[in-house]
Amino acid sequence: MHAEASGATLAERLYVELVGRVMFPAGAASSATKPNPENLAKMCIKLAETFEKARKQSEIDAIPTATKFEVDMSDIAGWDKK
Repeated sequence: MHAEASGATLAERLYVELVGRVMFPAGAASSATKPNPENLAKMCIKLAETFEKARKQSEIDAIPTATKFEVDMSDIAGWDKK
């Protein structure tokens, strides 16, 4: 549930940021074409989902993989102190 909550939070933050930028651009004429807010929200949700997917994959890729070693009895025999 935590990942869903962080994804929703990210989507909300993206939406607020983008709404401010595209709906009320600094120095732009008020007659500029503006996107549909519902489509903007859907895009933000998709962006957040994609980001979360990439973040999870990055964490998986960062986990060290187990290295396989082959040990023969002759290798262990060399450890004996005489």
